[in-house]
Amino acid sequence: MKHHAPRLSLALLAAGVWGQVLVGGVTETTARICIWATEARLSLGKTQDTLLQASEPPICYTAVALQPGTHYAYEVTLPSGQKVLGSFHTPPVSPLRVVALSCNEMNPKAKEEKALKAFAARLAPHLVLHLGDWGYPDTTEKNFPPSTERLFPYRWENLYQLYEKRYQNPMAYALRTQTSWAYLYDDHDYVGDNTGRDYRAQYRTLRMPIGDYPFSPTLRENAMRAYQRYFPHYEIEMPEEALFQRFRWGDVEFFLIDNRSARTGTMKVFELGELGRYYFRPKPEISILGRRQMEALKKSPPHQHSKMESHPFGRYV
Repeated sequence: MKHHAPRLSLALLAAGVWGQVLVGGVTETTARICIWATEARLSLGKTQDTLLQASEPPICYTAVALQPGTHYAYEVTLPSGQKVLGSFHTPPVSPLRVVALSCNEMNPKAKEEKALKAFAARLAPHLVLHLGDWGYPDTTEKNFPPSTERLFPYRWENLYQLYEKRYQNPMAYALRTQTSWAYLYDDHDYVGDNTGRDYRAQYRTLRMPIGDYPFSPTLRENAMRAYQRYFPHYEIEMPEEALFQRFRWGDVEFFLIDNRSARTGTMKVFELGELGRYYFRPKPEISILGRRQMEALKKSPPHQHSKMESHPFGRYV
């Protein structure tokens, strides 16, 4: 079954409508649609011209009673009268086409990134996986030890502006409006380069000893809360510990693993030994994923294989 999406007119593109919509958390029967606005009208399937409102962006609406294996079209009308037209699939689909992204700066002058996003859109993926470092917001803290007030999640407006930019970035417009997304941050869009649960690792210079330098737990709390507030995610199994998520598209099971919020050490695995050398000596209490995430992964039952096309894009993917 298909519900075809109409084409977006060139006039709307020229007016600066860049699809202020992200669709995520899609299952066989549900989808989460988030709109970066405080008021909008949504038409989707049997839901026609429904008024949606929120005290602050984004408006997030959960569509239910969807049909499996179906291509849905939606139309979002903003208060200005401008329309955002898009579509997404519900699983299962075969072969499943997945595009994996990471490490992009959202710089409108980056020609390579613009070309990459356009190419990824032409692949017509059913699902976009963004693996983090989306926007590189951690440009406010250069020195050690880390200063809490300078790290970007300390101020909530920095997180708000980061997600706003993601919803409105013109280079990802075509990908945003033709498919569903799943995303989880890495270090640069969590708190800063080489960060873990409550610390930033130092290893690059000799000005200070290598080590894991602590920062305020407020930064972790803000980063996790902003993700849950602003991005249309799947069910988070342990929201106070990590943003771990699992979901299935047909016979393919995906795991979004949070390797920052629960990481208990980076440079702690090294010990200073004889002749001033550092030696790799890991300890049981030091973990990249944390105990609960690791246990969740181990308990996942195996599933049979299915057809899937995977297309990774990014500077370090």
